Amino acid sequence: MARSSNDRILILQTSRAPVALSDERFLRSRFDVRAFRIILAPPVRVLTNTATLAVWLCWNLPRARGVFFRFADYYAFLPVFLSRLFRRKSWIVLGGYDAHHFPEYGYGVYEQPLRASIVRYAVRNATAVLPVDQSLYDGVNAYAFDPPRPTGIKSLVPNFRSEVRVVADGFDHEFWTPSPGCRKERLVVATASVPQGTSRESRMRMVVLKGVPLLLEVARRMPDVTFAIVGPDEGVLPQGGQPVPPNVQLPGYLSPEELREYYRRAAVYAHPSLTEGLPAAVAEAMLCCCVPVGSSVNGIPELIGDTGFVLTRPAVDEWVAAVTRALELGASSRARDRIVALFSLAKRHRMLLDVIEG
Repeated sequence: MARSSNDRILILQTSRAPVALSDERFLRSRFDVRAFRIILAPPVRVLTNTATLAVWLCWNLPRARGVFFRFADYYAFLPVFLSRLFRRKSWIVLGGYDAHHFPEYGYGVYEQPLRASIVRYAVRNATAVLPVDQSLYDGVNAYAFDPPRPTGIKSLVPNFRSEVRVVADGFDHEFWTPSPGCRKERLVVATASVPQGTSRESRMRMVVLKGVPLLLEVARRMPDVTFAIVGPDEGVLPQGGQPVPPNVQLPGYLSPEELREYYRRAAVYAHPSLTEGLPAAVAEAMLCCCVPVGSSVNGIPELIGDTGFVLTRPAVDEWVAAVTRALELGASSRARDRIVALFSLAKRHRMLLDVIEG
């Protein structure tokens, strides 16, 4: 039997992150999903990909309920414009980069005028935008900026009129599990996702935004504790001539299984970012019973709640004190319980279904 347009959803594959893949798997379980992979580099392939996307959308949108994708960027114009043309729906998940603009760090899609215009059009004209945290709509960053800096699309997109539905990401508590008995080592783990294929300068800026320089200074003050910073290599660490402390490991990029083993060993997970969305790494480490220590930006306090420590400024002494107290706790089953209760995959899936079928 042929399916109706109400059964078909188009998905633009813009990320291979577990949270994005989870959304796609769920939507495939409920709808007839047609997917298109977005290519972000190099420029020649981007242009070809965009032309192909236009044809694909024109063919498939009239036969679908609408189009769903994560992050607003250059590619967002076509699905939103054509959805309006064909009287179909468009849903954009906002994850962070598309809801911030920090010129001093060259960060955010609003840094370049053309890119900003495209994103503002898409966000303003989508059927609904789905920020993963309330702060991506109307937040304030008082941790990294004095005076506090407004964040979120409310301050970045004039004449905003789309529906806003905050739908937090969900995290897989069946994969991210602690070791038996939550056995822990005197180990602090952090992650700093630095995009590959970009310039060294760009990667160094991201390392700064992830708070890595502060964490290295914390490690220097705590020479009897092992720190592991997952992601960047030593070549992109802005150290001002200082060597990486001997108690700091740089394991590079890890598979989810390898990263889970670090979380299972670590007593503490540290996340000193200057800006965020709803960072999956914090939730995944908490599911492995790490005691979380994070900055008070965007969704980090929402994840941590009262199960760890939230720092309101990037002061090294305060971070050393918080990490020391977290190490004394050793492990936190309460951290795992919080993520399971408030940020489950099932909860996100229910909310997505409500948005799409609404």
